Amino acid sequence: MSFRARPTNVNEQLVEYAELGYVSDVDPAGSAHSIRVSVSVVVFATILVAAGAAVAAVQFNGNHSTVREVIGIVLAAIGTALLVAAVHHLYQMAIATDSVKIKPGAVIPPELVRPGNWIHRKGAWARVDEIGPDRTGRISALLSSGEIVYLDSSVTIAGDAFRPAGDPLGGLNRR
Repeated sequence: MSFRARPTNVNEQLVEYAELGYVSDVDPAGSAHSIRVSVSVVVFATILVAAGAAVAAVQFNGNHSTVREVIGIVLAAIGTALLVAAVHHLYQMAIATDSVKIKPGAVIPPELVRPGNWIHRKGAWARVDEIGPDRTGRISALLSSGEIVYLDSSVTIAGDAFRPAGDPLGGLNRR
């Protein structure tokens, strides 16, 4: 029996597949609880913004008080910040539940590939668990699938800006 938590979205499913070689169903209870909390924060933040606006409205009726002014501004600012954060969290959850954000990012020589990098190979992404030169000097990588591959040329990894592979003869060019 496994005590590992079930994934809550497809990104966690991808990581689970890379680490364990299988995929569990998405746990709907985890995301439902997170949605309830975010909606509660939206309601609370809206109440704070309304309270801040009410205090500001009282200020315009002629009862001028600096303390009430500051309290109204602070309530409205805190409410607005909470509202923006909660709505952003709901938006991120909506995106994360049905997409995997791994895109080609950098083309690098095999010497720069590190454990934990995701490399693009045969039309799919695979995570590198270990990497190093073998006895012949070729760089080999142990992938999360258990496969050992030789990295003979530049590879595409995920998560960085594009960088062209270095020119091994670039230092020989003189003018």
